[in-house]
Amino acid sequence: MLPAMRRDDTAKTPAPGEARPGRLRWIHAVLVAATAIVSVSPYHPDEHFQIVEYAGYKLGLVPREWLTWEYAEQMRPWLFPGAVYLVLRGLRALHFGDLFTQLTVVRLLCAALGFWSLDALIRRSRDWLPAEILPSQEAALRLVGFLPWLFARPCSETVASSLFVLALTRFLAPPAPSTRPRRRPRRASSTLFASGLLAGAAFEVRYQMAILAVSLVGWALAVEKRPRRELAAFVGGFVAMLAAGTLVDAWGYGAFVLAPVRYFQVNLLQGAASRFSTSPPWFYFVASLANVFAPSVLLALVAMVVLAVRFPKHVLTWMLVPFFAVHSLLLAHKEDRFLWPIAVLAAAAIVPAFYPGGPQAPGAWFFDSIWALRRTRIFRALVAVNVATALFVALVPVNGAEHGLLARAVYRAVPPGSAIYVQDTVITEYNLYRGDWKVRRLQEGVCCPFDGTTPSFVLTTHTQAPLSASSEAELVYTEWPLGSFDALFGRLVKQFPSLRPPPLQTLYRLTPRVACDAALPPCADGSRPPVYVKSPLKDRASSP
Repeated sequence: MLPAMRRDDTAKTPAPGEARPGRLRWIHAVLVAATAIVSVSPYHPDEHFQIVEYAGYKLGLVPREWLTWEYAEQMRPWLFPGAVYLVLRGLRALHFGDLFTQLTVVRLLCAALGFWSLDALIRRSRDWLPAEILPSQEAALRLVGFLPWLFARPCSETVASSLFVLALTRFLAPPAPSTRPRRRPRRASSTLFASGLLAGAAFEVRYQMAILAVSLVGWALAVEKRPRRELAAFVGGFVAMLAAGTLVDAWGYGAFVLAPVRYFQVNLLQGAASRFSTSPPWFYFVASLANVFAPSVLLALVAMVVLAVRFPKHVLTWMLVPFFAVHSLLLAHKEDRFLWPIAVLAAAAIVPAFYPGGPQAPGAWFFDSIWALRRTRIFRALVAVNVATALFVALVPVNGAEHGLLARAVYRAVPPGSAIYVQDTVITEYNLYRGDWKVRRLQEGVCCPFDGTTPSFVLTTHTQAPLSASSEAELVYTEWPLGSFDALFGRLVKQFPSLRPPPLQTLYRLTPRVACDAALPPCADGSRPPVYVKSPLKDRASSP
């Protein structure tokens, strides 16, 4: 752990956010909940297709042949999809809203788990920080803008992170004093077993969490010199959860399978992951610049490096460095979400990394001036930008991957049995949200999109409503900000005709004023193949 730290005299005048930690906690809770409610769209398709649709398959809402290629390879864990299945099944039994409302409950539960884990980590921070610095640690963790957004993501990376943080806080619980003289204090085996269960659950949600579990055990042996019987309780809990996870995988796949082994074989030995993309070792530092939370993300990454240099024996160093090194140096396929499992731990490293820590701490003379920057106007401006970004994503829905908001509009607005006409685009194909619709391709003046006087639904990327001369158009949903093309982009196009508007989609309900010309045939039916079902390994097998 960190060496003893001197009292910081400047702590007598609290910085913004340090004076009222209780109020800050409640503000943070509201921010996390609001972000979960508005985050309808997945950030990455895996967030939906490998979790929600697996649960939908068990609910009978998605055919087996529509599941992603990973299901056929039997390489994904079922613990988290199984939990989502139980929640959805219960809500459906209660007739609680539609699928989108039910999935909002799932996101709120994931956000609550993340919030709970952050609370536990803040309390545990007292073991490596003096009491007068704890308000700064809480303020840093509550004000880091990317955490509420991450907690709201119902994906394996963030849920596994929350579970492991809870495991860590229990593993680091101080030992109880012994009632017998000359006997060293011991940690309760039940606490360590529960920690192992939580770490095992994190692994069964995201296999990469094994790096953190092994690093934690290594730190306990090498730095803390813990007795092996304590670690045996932790390992016992971990193994017990592996056994439970194997049973859940057998339920999910309908047969006994060692999914972690299959994951290692397919993604690493057979190179499936690298078939998507490869990136250089410095990818994560460069990618952080393109993040909407760039200032806080960069600060967390730099803090991770600084902590490793100043305090190589710190428990956070022992977990952050191996995890980051494996993903940067050993794995060719890189995505920013692959570091989400250590986002909370990296944020927790900010204050320990830059706090001076007294004359005996490495670099204290230099970090005195660094620590003082938190009271400057520049620092406060960066905090304000960070908080404003967090508020924006908490209040403004972002369409995200696969057009989630549009999919919700189609799901709720188009009645079963209706036809959806697509014009110069394709319908967003969430397998789970497919209604009993007919999808047809609209070509104005070539085919008739109406059946008598019945309204039709048209999905288009055109900036004007289709068939305006022969029908009344009612706007159902548009991806254009401010609700229309003209409000945001139309004036620019008029001023600069060479500009091309982005292919944002709009859903209209068209009511015919006059019948179609009798010579026009009905619009032809289109095909709706499932998505994300083709394995990348098949491309390699078929290549010369």
